[in-house]
Amino acid sequence: MWFLFETVAALLLSAVPLGSAACTEKRQIVPWSTLTHEEKQAYVNADVCLTKLPSTSGFRGAVTRWDDLMWPHIYLTSVVHNCGAFLPWHRYFVLVHDRMIREECGYDGPFPYWYETEDIDDIAGSDLWNYYGHNGVGDDHCLGDGPFANITLRFTYNNTIGEYCLKRNWNQKVFNLTNQAQIDACMQYQNYTPAWRCWGFNPHGAGHQAVGGHMADPTYSPGDPKVDLPNRLEEMGGANIAFTIINDPDNVEYPSPEILSTLGDNGNWTTLEHNLWMMEIGDFAPNITIADIMDVGGDVMCADYVDL
Repeated sequence: MWFLFETVAALLLSAVPLGSAACTEKRQIVPWSTLTHEEKQAYVNADVCLTKLPSTSGFRGAVTRWDDLMWPHIYLTSVVHNCGAFLPWHRYFVLVHDRMIREECGYDGPFPYWYETEDIDDIAGSDLWNYYGHNGVGDDHCLGDGPFANITLRFTYNNTIGEYCLKRNWNQKVFNLTNQAQIDACMQYQNYTPAWRCWGFNPHGAGHQAVGGHMADPTYSPGDPKVDLPNRLEEMGGANIAFTIINDPDNVEYPSPEILSTLGDNGNWTTLEHNLWMMEIGDFAPNITIADIMDVGGDVMCADYVDL
């Protein structure tokens, strides 16, 4: 889960990447709770659309555009988690999802995020589930209701292809770790290295674990459409933090040289010039740099964030 209200303008690149038009009308990124019923339904319907559109990627095993969207996160999981590009890459992943539903499913409303602290006392009572389906049922925790109850997911462990259900398994105790105190603790850092480590655990990681099921798996979590409704911390990641150069932890499994040459930064240093790759799942997903995605009001993000 699902995520920046400000940026450090002096660190931005001026070039406009391929596939990005000049920013003349900013997207509105707003809390889910501020949407009308009609807006919420339109957003969910756009995700349903992706689960029905045929795959165009050529990825092995992909049947729908939802499969296409899942695959970059699965394939690149070892180099977009526990590393300097963690938050920027996931911000771009969320942006690509936004572009996909607009260009391929006709969505034209605001892009929502889950303001988790609103629901901190009762994850099960969140209005979100009235649209995305509620908790999993039975021993396998397959989704029991909602528009995604019968969705078929196909990418399984060890790079095999199969067919299985979408799973959820809520955990209120873990969800409590997404509270405002945890957010405040992360926001106190003025250096990116300790800041992203804080965000990566609580409350970001707690949000994943609290929803459970697919969301609890860092590789396969995009199988749950809720993951593309980012949480507040994913969207805030990087606000007021000096993003210059950081060192990746030693627990990253580096990919093949072919992937490194695409991602850039052939080593354990992540910089603003680091490339972000979405495996060419559409013309709306070209390679960009971390500097591009950090510029909230620039030509790539072109967004205004609305807080409660």
